[in-house]
Amino acid sequence: MQTAASYCRYQNDSMQLSQTKRAKMPHGRPDSIGSFEDERDYENVDPNQPPPEPQMQSQWQAKAEPAVSTPKAAEQRGCGRKSLGILYALVGVSLLVSTAAFLLMLLKWIPCCPHGWEEFQKKCYFFSSEKEPWEMAGNSCSNHSAELAVISNPWEQAFLTVGINSVHHWIGLSHKGAEGSWMWVDGSPVSYTSWSSGISSVNNTQKNCVHLTGDDRGKWSNTSCGNHYNFVCERAGPFCV
Repeated sequence: MQTAASYCRYQNDSMQLSQTKRAKMPHGRPDSIGSFEDERDYENVDPNQPPPEPQMQSQWQAKAEPAVSTPKAAEQRGCGRKSLGILYALVGVSLLVSTAAFLLMLLKWIPCCPHGWEEFQKKCYFFSSEKEPWEMAGNSCSNHSAELAVISNPWEQAFLTVGINSVHHWIGLSHKGAEGSWMWVDGSPVSYTSWSSGISSVNNTQKNCVHLTGDDRGKWSNTSCGNHYNFVCERAGPFCV
């Protein structure tokens, strides 16, 4: 009898202990075959450590997987590169235009011709104050990177007529020999003339060089190349705009 009573007490104590554990776990899982193992799992959980998140784990897996490039994505990247190239090209063109405009403005402040020279039709002219023979006059012009004036139109003739101030000036027209034709010093043929009245353009072996007459409104006259006259030099105006 005593042995049976002890056994019953043992069974009651075991049941009370089991109920007490379940009461302490309000969120315990329902009884099952593995309920005791589940309870041991809950007992081993660290309350300070957050439970694993399946969503975060899936994100880690997604990051680890290489990105798959689709044709549409490749096309979008290509369009982006093309747009960027066009933008760079537009910026480059804008810089070139701005630089050109700045240089043109700067050229307006730079003298077109050297000091002592006069500008006309984007050319520079020098009216000498010294008298020299025709050939020496040409050498003096060459020392200034110029040559004796070549007249190709009536406007240039009018400009030089004012510039000589009624004084004889050599120009770059001459001929060589009785059979030679009139030729400008730059090798160009004569397309415009302004001969003085009574002066013939026929070649004369004694009068091979031409000057602007100071007493006949700048009309042309041929004379001996050894005469000492003033002269007109002509050169291109590199800064004339």
